[in-house]
Amino acid sequence: MSTSRTIICLLRNDLRLHDNELFHWAQRNADHIVPLYCFDPRHYVGTYNYNLPKTGPFRLRFLLDSIRDLRHTLLHKGSNLVVRRGKPEEVVADLIKQLGSVSTVAFHEEVSSEELNVEKRVKDVCAQMKVKVHTCWGSTLYHRDDLPFNNISRLPDVYTQFRKAVESQSRPLTDPRSAFPCTGGESQALARLKHYFWDTVSTSSVTNRHINVVSTMHCSCNKIYGLQNAVATYKETRNGLIGVDYSTKFSPW
Repeated sequence: MSTSRTIICLLRNDLRLHDNELFHWAQRNADHIVPLYCFDPRHYVGTYNYNLPKTGPFRLRFLLDSIRDLRHTLLHKGSNLVVRRGKPEEVVADLIKQLGSVSTVAFHEEVSSEELNVEKRVKDVCAQMKVKVHTCWGSTLYHRDDLPFNNISRLPDVYTQFRKAVESQSRPLTDPRSAFPCTGGESQALARLKHYFWDTVSTSSVTNRHINVVSTMHCSCNKIYGLQNAVATYKETRNGLIGVDYSTKFSPW
C-alpha cells in the first residue's frame, strides 16, 4: 500500500473551486487530491409523498452546467473531476479500495435529513475501512463560527435583529470577481458578483426612480444595462421583479 496521503473531496452542493474550504484544507493536508461528484440515483426518483420528481429538467441542466464548469476549472489547474453514477457511500468505498492510499474523505456538512443520512453512511464506510473523515461548513453566507452568538438559544427569531447584530461586527468586503448569465457554474456565479457590485451602468432612460432595465435571459453580463450603483439602491428596487438588476439574483448559485 502506498504511503502517500490521498484525500477524496466528495462534492455535493459545493461545485466550485473559488473560496471552497474543502479544497483549501485538502491542499494543505494531502499529497494527492481526488475531487469526486456522484450522481446519486436517489436524487432522480419521485418523492416519498405524491411521487413528485426530486430533480426536474431545469435543475438537472443547471447541475450539468455546474459540473462541466468545475471540471473545466480543475483541468485548467492541472487536475480533474471524477464523476460517477452511484450512491456516494458505495462509490467512496470502491475508490478507497481502488486507490489504496486514501487517508481521508472530506466533504461539506449539510443539514437536511437525506443529506445527513448520506453523511452517516459515508462515515460508517470510512470507519470500517479505517479512513479518516474531515468535514467543513460552507452552506451559509456567514460561517457559523463567525456569528456573534455564543449559544443557539441567543439566535434572534427575526431576520432584522439578526442582520443588525451581524452587521455591527462586520465590515464590507470588495471582491472584483462576480455573475449572472442564466447558466450554472462557478464561472457564471463569479461573473454575476462582479456585474452587480461593480459593472452596473446607468442608461439615458434612468431618471430618479424610473428604471429601465434592458436585458434578455440569454445575454451576457456585459450586455446587461441597469441602474448605476445597484447595491446602494437595492432596498428600493428589490421588489421590482422585472429585469436582472432589481435584486442580486445570487440565490441560484
